[in-house]
Amino acid sequence: MFHRAYCVLFPPWVNIGGFINIAGYQIPDIIKGLGQFAAMGSKTQRVDPQVYLFYLIYLIPIFSIITIILGITGKNTKVIGFITGLIPIVAMIYALTQAGTNVFAGMAIGAYLTLLGAIAMILAVFGFIKMPKQAQSIPN
Repeated sequence: MFHRAYCVLFPPWVNIGGFINIAGYQIPDIIKGLGQFAAMGSKTQRVDPQVYLFYLIYLIPIFSIITIILGITGKNTKVIGFITGLIPIVAMIYALTQAGTNVFAGMAIGAYLTLLGAIAMILAVFGFIKMPKQAQSIPN
């Protein structure tokens, strides 16, 4: 779980033509910029509000950090862990409903790792994957 909080948004999530890689943390700003560019040609010159939904990507590391902190302090992490795992899965379902299976053509390693981590977290919450207990200290 620890790696998800720090590394989830830095590997490339999107690959365009094998030449352009876009990290997860860059996606919201790029989408917003494209929305502003598209709005310049419209009569209203307003950015589509759906563009701002992409900023919800930042919830993934935020909830991961909260899950880690709760785990370190010994508190129950089942609810927050489930929410943390659910965010990328819901985002993927949304992407599939909007773009269909074409989404997979542009996905890069970061997106796949995030989805894999999300599935693992949900499986751990429901007890299908057992998380190791804290290492016990070995007497000298």
